Amino acid sequence: MPNNTTKQVAQKQLLPDIKAFVSSSTNFTQGDHQILDPSTYLVRAPTAESEAQYYLGYAAIDAASGKPLSPYPGTAVDAAAAIPSMPGPLFGNVASYTLKTGDSINPGANVYVYLPGSGTLPNQYVSSTGTKPIGMYEGAAITSAASGTLINVLIGARYPNDTLKF
Repeated sequence: MPNNTTKQVAQKQLLPDIKAFVSSSTNFTQGDHQILDPSTYLVRAPTAESEAQYYLGYAAIDAASGKPLSPYPGTAVDAAAAIPSMPGPLFGNVASYTLKTGDSINPGANVYVYLPGSGTLPNQYVSSTGTKPIGMYEGAAITSAASGTLINVLIGARYPNDTLKF
């Protein structure tokens, strides 16, 4: 279970194995938001909130250069190894994400992907405003979030029909 999962509710995966959906340039951190790119058919982090229509959930593992990180210190990945089976993004769980500084949110409110900077990894930020909700806030009301405020979000998936499902 990813390190940002706070409660396992009804864990699901649209893509149980993403071996065929990564390339040698695929990098992500456990817990990162993930989408299925509609032009390349690769699993990757979103680069704009509007891409949340292709939202699959959050990364189950860490990966670099299209391969899971090595369990051995000092070696990120084994460059000579073939791409192994890799678990796909998870949804249906409650996970911890950093709320955008200054946002206010109420229990049960929609939560959206937030991108604080271009290409920022890990991609583990959310906002209380957006156009494509990816989950529902579970917690007490927050007025003007301080920097680094972590919130619990029931994570859903939007792909393939651009409809939030849990």
